[in-house]
Amino acid sequence: EDENDDTEEDGLSFVTINASEEEVSEGAIILPPHVELDYLAEYCKILRPIAVAIDRLQGQISCYYAILVGFEKRFSSYLELKTDVNEAILATVTHPFFKMRWLPPRLSGDRRRIHQLMLHSAGDLGLVAESEKTSSDLQDDEEDDFFVFSAEETQVQERQEITSHSKAELETLRFLEDTRKDLISLQ
Repeated sequence: EDENDDTEEDGLSFVTINASEEEVSEGAIILPPHVELDYLAEYCKILRPIAVAIDRLQGQISCYYAILVGFEKRFSSYLELKTDVNEAILATVTHPFFKMRWLPPRLSGDRRRIHQLMLHSAGDLGLVAESEKTSSDLQDDEEDDFFVFSAEETQVQERQEITSHSKAELETLRFLEDTRKDLISLQ
């Protein structure tokens, strides 16, 4: 006989299916392969501590202040967006699903700093891409520089820096304003 029993163990729900061997052999009930069952069992085993921790943090009865203090102490730099977690901030901002949507209203003043951080990182990446020129490209640039006088040379360099900064800024603004949440928005 088919029976779905919901059992509760440590706040977690499990569903069990009781079926006779006859029903399984007749094809009335199709069981997943053992590999899939083993995978699901391992998945539940690995995620169990996380599920229990979330249940405890969300619990209204058994959530103690000591648990929250430890959590706040460990993750305070992340919660306050301090400069030592800039890599984590950049990882979140550059993910198409999150962008700046994750920023809580109380930290909305940090939007400008995060945007500047993103621009600075984009500039760093641009410099890395420019430094990967081949030796023949560098030699051609040196030959062209022979005809450029010093005053004009600095103006050309300044225009190139402004252009590259403007391109990086436009590209990051375009990315942040894009409402799409999928990876296609990165193209």
